[in-house]
Amino acid sequence: MFSRGYNYKFLPFILIFTIFISTTYRYLRNIPGLENISQILPYLMNAVIAFIVLVLFFVRKLPINNISYIMLFMTLTLTASLTYALLFFGTTSSAYFIGNYILPIFVYFYVILVFKKFELPDLYRFVDGTLFLVFILLTASFSMEFFLNNIAKVDITFLYVYWDLIGNTTYHESAANSILFGRVERPWGIMMMPQSTGGLLAAFSIYYLAEGKKVRSSIAIVLSILSATGTALFVLLIGFVYLFILRFNLKYTIYLLLLIPLMVMMFFFLWQMNDLTYAEYYNGYVQNIFPGTLNNLTVFQWLFGQILDSPILGGGEFRFIKALFRVGLITSVIMAVLFFYLLHKLFIYSDFIMKNGNVNKIYSYMIFITLCITSSFHYDLIFRAPVNLLIMMLIAAISLIYQRQSLLILRKKGTI
Repeated sequence: MFSRGYNYKFLPFILIFTIFISTTYRYLRNIPGLENISQILPYLMNAVIAFIVLVLFFVRKLPINNISYIMLFMTLTLTASLTYALLFFGTTSSAYFIGNYILPIFVYFYVILVFKKFELPDLYRFVDGTLFLVFILLTASFSMEFFLNNIAKVDITFLYVYWDLIGNTTYHESAANSILFGRVERPWGIMMMPQSTGGLLAAFSIYYLAEGKKVRSSIAIVLSILSATGTALFVLLIGFVYLFILRFNLKYTIYLLLLIPLMVMMFFFLWQMNDLTYAEYYNGYVQNIFPGTLNNLTVFQWLFGQILDSPILGGGEFRFIKALFRVGLITSVIMAVLFFYLLHKLFIYSDFIMKNGNVNKIYSYMIFITLCITSSFHYDLIFRAPVNLLIMMLIAAISLIYQRQSLLILRKKGTI
């Protein structure tokens, strides 16, 4: 299909269109006549990405490094989980898992294969442009919802027709207290979940602040506060701590990046405990959920996941644990290894990648990834489109940058 001498420059636009559709489909599916196609199109485009990757494997050599090895291994373990689900639960039950856990991984290989011969400035322009596209859609939709609902007092339930169709009316209960405006109706945004949308806005706030884009950062900070979600405020706080420590020493910040996800997990766990008496916690969780989880899962399900909705350690909104139960212990460990390996590489190259006191692309990309992970401890932001696609794109970009910089360091040392 693609010859070895073929011009691949049209391929980046396929990924841009895929991310655009994955960002907007939750709104488009409310338009009469577009319900079904809007719901299917993001997964169809992800399948197209996967198909192109399989074709490119035969005509382009995959740049292999440790990050690519980890991604390949993760693909194998998720495929084992999917195979189990298809055999015992059928295709319909596995569709969500395929669309949100399997197919996004191909974005990593897509970026690696398509951009392997591109110059780094071209890669930066593509990644930054794609992030900016999502940022525009995110801020525009959030601002529109906030204005119509809280200032113009317009009924915007037409934006949530899809939820009515499936019997979910919780958007009527999204009011909360805002620091600036008091009681407000929280916009659901592109993630169709106030907490996830607020967390994503906060991640963009710190990312653009690290990039030195103060106007974009200021807009995102204001909207993060307007989201009236504790998740957004917490992510903002963590992000400002990152940047504050960065002013003094990059390496200390890396140690903080290692500790923050663990601190957030404990924070949410204890937060949910405080809503219960000790007796309620003990009877509800210790006596029921933990033993029920141990007794009801097979060894294979513990290792490779059970795909479907799973028991949640700690309670309802602690959805990151639920997502880990879907993929199983092995894939969860691989994801942790990948995250810590990226931080380890950042530590090794820290002196090399800092230039003129500004944050390097690798560092700003890692800040965005880490803050999305931090937000996900409340709701599973990183396992939902378009964030799962953005994360894979950023990891691929980091992988390519490391590969180029490794060669540059070796050349400077005269070893190649």
